[in-house]
Amino acid sequence: MFRYRYIICFILILLSYSCSDQSSVLDEEEVLPLLTGVENKVSYWEPVLFKINTNAEYTYKIYLNGESIEPDTSYRVALPGYYEVEIFYEHLLNGQKYYEKVQFIILHPVRGWADWGLSCPDLKNYSIPVISDYNTPLIEVISPKSYPVNLPLPIIVNIKESSIIIPVYNYADFSFSSELLEIQRGVGSVILYDHNTSVGSFDVSIDSETSDLKAITFTENPVWIEKAGLIETQSWNSFSFISILSDVQIPAGETLTIEEGTIIKVSNNADFICDGNIIINGTIANPVVFTSASKEEYWGGFIFSDTTTDFTATGAIFINSGANSKDYSWGHAGGQPLFFFQDLSTILLNNSYIINTKTQAFGGTGASVTIQNSLIQRAQSAGQFNASDVLIENSYLLDFPDSSRNYIDNDNDALYFAASATATLNNTVIINCKDDGIDSGNMGDLTINNCWIESCFHEGLALTSTDNDVIQHTIYNTVIRNCGQGIELGYSNVEHRVDIDHCLIMENEIGIRHGDNYSWEGSGGSLIVENSILIENLKDIWDFHQFNWNPSMRISVNNSLLSTYNELFQNNIIGEPNMDSRYRLTSDSIGYNAGSDGLSMGLID
Repeated sequence: MFRYRYIICFILILLSYSCSDQSSVLDEEEVLPLLTGVENKVSYWEPVLFKINTNAEYTYKIYLNGESIEPDTSYRVALPGYYEVEIFYEHLLNGQKYYEKVQFIILHPVRGWADWGLSCPDLKNYSIPVISDYNTPLIEVISPKSYPVNLPLPIIVNIKESSIIIPVYNYADFSFSSELLEIQRGVGSVILYDHNTSVGSFDVSIDSETSDLKAITFTENPVWIEKAGLIETQSWNSFSFISILSDVQIPAGETLTIEEGTIIKVSNNADFICDGNIIINGTIANPVVFTSASKEEYWGGFIFSDTTTDFTATGAIFINSGANSKDYSWGHAGGQPLFFFQDLSTILLNNSYIINTKTQAFGGTGASVTIQNSLIQRAQSAGQFNASDVLIENSYLLDFPDSSRNYIDNDNDALYFAASATATLNNTVIINCKDDGIDSGNMGDLTINNCWIESCFHEGLALTSTDNDVIQHTIYNTVIRNCGQGIELGYSNVEHRVDIDHCLIMENEIGIRHGDNYSWEGSGGSLIVENSILIENLKDIWDFHQFNWNPSMRISVNNSLLSTYNELFQNNIIGEPNMDSRYRLTSDSIGYNAGSDGLSMGLID
């Protein structure tokens, strides 16, 4: 009997222990850290106030974006950006360890979903180098020699040394006008509407440097040759004054040739309808100018049909275009392009200047477009190119739509490529875009070589793809700085590859990003970085997608120099480089001659 009582007591003890252990498990579930004030994977328009309530039976380590914070304390988060609360906690008695992560976004009150997860700091304004940093600078002035008194007057200024444009930032003033001309990396333009027309020459000054006198003759009563309607093959002679009264049409098989120094005043809303060919033979010394009649008026542009048409312009200046009176609106930005092209068009610009365009400089589909040694400045966009082959070399694309730091949402990309368009950019500068430097919607191959992309509110390069075609984007020996995100590979297919080699990506909020600010599901492309420098970005690398709040794990960064250590990308150098005025590593710098190819990391000659 005693034996049975002993057995019964033993069983009761076991049952009591078992019940006590089960109660402990339930208690552990009930005392999980309770994060109040925010929910996981939620985006907020307003500031949040959160708190982590703890239990005395646990020890805690809590981090907000990697910085240690205290438990049982309220924290207010107001600044836009991505936030990650990590909670590590351990039971004091049994040593059981737990981990919780809560992600949330504070949206920017103005830029909202377009900059999801970003803090959107103000863009910098650059003021160096200046012209006095160079030994023998030369101020080159491009403007017409003979000009009607009352027309808007375009002036382009290049700062050179040994015939090469030097990258100075400054302001230029004129001896015959109170207007200032902003110089960005050695180039700038202005249109003068109020100036002294009694002078026979003028000069341009920057700090202590002054250009040679530029001769100009203002004509009080020019003899205008009026044009309208159909135009057969003909030439407009040098230094002619041409007045376009209404639409001009060049029929198929006909050619209009325009010689140097010709001034073309185009009536409000008038267009050139191009079924045939146009050849412009201007020079830097004597450019051909297309202009509206006044500051308040805009002419249209060149409308190319779907026949085989050739447009070749050398030494031409186009100002105040884009009237869009006949609904030649084009592309995701809308508005009439200065050059509105269709299949079979061939367009070549050399030493030409497009200034103060009301909408886009280029737009259309199926063309071959070459832009060399030219400037596009102050437009809604330099253009959208669909299913076209584009080559841009030694050119400057500036101010879309201006150089101010006030944000607007109006699709102000410098360039937009779509519908399998292919593009090559060599030795080209893109500065000041209220949207992206280059945006793409399922474009084809892209090559960027020895370029400079700066001050884009969103992305320097926003790269996407939708079809399953093999797509190769190569960015080589290029600087991308002072942008929201330097390079973003967003929505993309598995055959989309982006190679970044010997680049300098600095002073952006995000250096490189695999991910999209939109909720589109799909992130198959690969982002591969080699021999590059990513420094002074708020975050050098960000692998993060909105559609799942997770990384894609399709970024590779090797043999490069980073600002901070990243455990996912260990085959790199961490630190601050020493660079010369051309942003090349000096011989005493980390990363010098340390690339996988034996060359220095970052830019090379």
